[in-house]
Amino acid sequence: QTLLRQTLRWARGRPLRGHLARRAMVAMNVFRLLGDTSHLLSFIVMFWKLFTSKSVAGISLKTQLLYVIVFCFRYLDIFWNFLSIYNTIMKVIFISSSVAVVYVMKFGVPHKDTYSQEDDAFPIAYLVAPAALMGVAFNQDHESPFEMCWAF
Repeated sequence: QTLLRQTLRWARGRPLRGHLARRAMVAMNVFRLLGDTSHLLSFIVMFWKLFTSKSVAGISLKTQLLYVIVFCFRYLDIFWNFLSIYNTIMKVIFISSSVAVVYVMKFGVPHKDTYSQEDDAFPIAYLVAPAALMGVAFNQDHESPFEMCWAF
């Protein structure tokens, strides 16, 4: 209910001040809430798997590293662009959970011993380098390093 009130308060100050515009904002936040909830559940399932099986077999460390890179670059604005407490908390949870998964996979005992580097052999440089170049080339503001990082 607090998120709903916050959204309606935000929508009242916007140029599109109609009943439909406010309903659209609320509906958008419902989908965001559902998306964030499913994302949180995926982290819960990941941690549950890691700590019940004491193994990282079948989990790609490189994919988890890519998640850390994406979240860190996408959520750089956490330091200067405050939208809401909900948004800030979710960004912190996503970044810290991703870093925690990578930490457990690399340094956790006995987890690190179950990681198979041979099965996780895709060269991620083939993904990161073109994505970085496209982030510089295709973004909303070609003078802002933040926009380039976000587009990356």
